Amino acid sequence: MISYKSIAIMTALVVASASAGAVEIEVTDAVGLKMPGDACHPVLSPDGALLLYSSVDHTGLNAYDMSTGAVSLLDESAAAGFAPVFSTDSRRVFYRTAVSVDGLINRDVRCVDILTGRSTRLEGPSRKSKALQSIDRTTYAVADYDHINVAVDGVVKELSPVDGAHSYLWASISPDGTRLLFNEPFKGVFVSDLDGSNARCLSLKGDFPSWVDNDAVAFVVTSDDGYVVTESKIVVLDLTTGGEVSVTPDEVTVSELTASPVTGDVVYSTVEGEMYRMNVIVNRQMPDKK
Repeated sequence: MISYKSIAIMTALVVASASAGAVEIEVTDAVGLKMPGDACHPVLSPDGALLLYSSVDHTGLNAYDMSTGAVSLLDESAAAGFAPVFSTDSRRVFYRTAVSVDGLINRDVRCVDILTGRSTRLEGPSRKSKALQSIDRTTYAVADYDHINVAVDGVVKELSPVDGAHSYLWASISPDGTRLLFNEPFKGVFVSDLDGSNARCLSLKGDFPSWVDNDAVAFVVTSDDGYVVTESKIVVLDLTTGGEVSVTPDEVTVSELTASPVTGDVVYSTVEGEMYRMNVIVNRQMPDKK
């Protein structure tokens, strides 16, 4: 088996021209992260300093320091690694653990302080679902099966931006708080205004869409032959021009990705259980005024 940690991804560059100017998308070489072989489900903090990961079945929640490589166990409970959410200041993590109550799976809500490592239970086991983002912020977006819950200053609205949508996944708000990014599993990756209007398709395929800056996104495009995955790559797309570039080599089969729009860092896992870090730099040039 090929060890992808020995593969250097050469810097990718795409230049797209438009009446509004041009854009260069530059992606630095991918660097392998020294993590346990079963590290899965990466979640990068907003400031890009910390990476959360878990096991394949989401048991346990671990933190990886992006600057030092130090690893710490935050919680060893079942399901603790399923979709954890950072606070806006990256100092706390909100998550759930799974317990059996009368033969049914219940989930509690917990918060762990990154500096002290102390975990606190915020809510006891329940069958009810709660948007973890709502604990820390008043403006957020959460995909809730057949609609997206968008909260603006604490006021929550249910949106369905795409006509005939089956469901929604991976909803998030742009860094400037004006747009919505999401996936419709059968229609692709979309961006819309924050109220769900003016939805436009960015790609007919794309999982784990994430903001890498205010006007650029990254997502995983996977292809198969009807039986097995034949290709799974990361695409970075500039929203201002539509220019895009594939940033992973054909030999690498990407599993999941996460990104920080503050730093432009992208971390992705592979099907072999390895993780890499790269940085996306988007240079936009406006036309000279005459």
